Amino acid sequence: AFGLLFRRRRPDWGDRGLVLFLGGDPAFAGRLARRLGYPAAAYVERVAGALNFQQYFAAYPPVAEELRTRGKSNVHFVGNLMASAVKGRAEEVAVDLGVQPGETVLSFFPGSRPWQICHLVPFFLEMAQLLGQALVQHQLMIMSPFVEEEQLVNAASKPSSILGGITATCVERWEGVAGNKVVVLKTVQGHRVTAVWGARYELMKGSTLAVTIPGTNTAELGYLHVPTVVLVPLHRPEIIPLPGLIQWVGRIPRLGPVLKRRAVETYLRTHPYVALPNQWVGREIMPEYKGSF
Repeated sequence: AFGLLFRRRRPDWGDRGLVLFLGGDPAFAGRLARRLGYPAAAYVERVAGALNFQQYFAAYPPVAEELRTRGKSNVHFVGNLMASAVKGRAEEVAVDLGVQPGETVLSFFPGSRPWQICHLVPFFLEMAQLLGQALVQHQLMIMSPFVEEEQLVNAASKPSSILGGITATCVERWEGVAGNKVVVLKTVQGHRVTAVWGARYELMKGSTLAVTIPGTNTAELGYLHVPTVVLVPLHRPEIIPLPGLIQWVGRIPRLGPVLKRRAVETYLRTHPYVALPNQWVGREIMPEYKGSF
């Protein structure tokens, strides 16, 4: 993607095309559209930062109305794509994982970025072991499709340098009848946590409780009515990725991390909620815990 944005030679993809922005930093979508000579359209859940597109697909009627009041004519209300996506039956995956009706399932969501996997996997392993199977009969780690199996195994092999945690080794691997990949991790004290790829929404739907970090997960879990706890580790705020220029400012030696840390602290002061459902309703319906754990 960065190659398309910054290489000198424009790729020869023909004269007709469209850049469709679905999330992330809208500045990149706009730059890519100009680079390719294509019109740009955007799916938007909020107006801020997304005012330079030729066509808009709004997630909510108030967003569509605000875009129109700002002079945007090509606006369509399409509904929230996350709400449309969260479908599936939990029963098929439950059979795969040996979950019986009525048994409790605690699901952890460690994210998709390499730094998240590196730090959160050992941290969640320790949390799972502390809770123990006396309280929860099944403990799952729901993996992003962008995370490789070996990436998970490597992350579990050493404690996080920031969050600590415990280590675990891979003791089983298999592919379930529902097509999901499974890796079983075992801690030094013999506690087992099952990591699963695939059947994401079915696994969410079958969870008794979910533990996650901020992101799209919070909305999906909210739509599925899954009780969820959102954790925001602030041991090293400067490593949290942020949209826009501040992410690049944070890379300036010495000064950058200080400025980025202050930017994160300022954001949290001015935005009391990080979970999407809490932002939407303006109150904490999904518990959030921020700080050093």
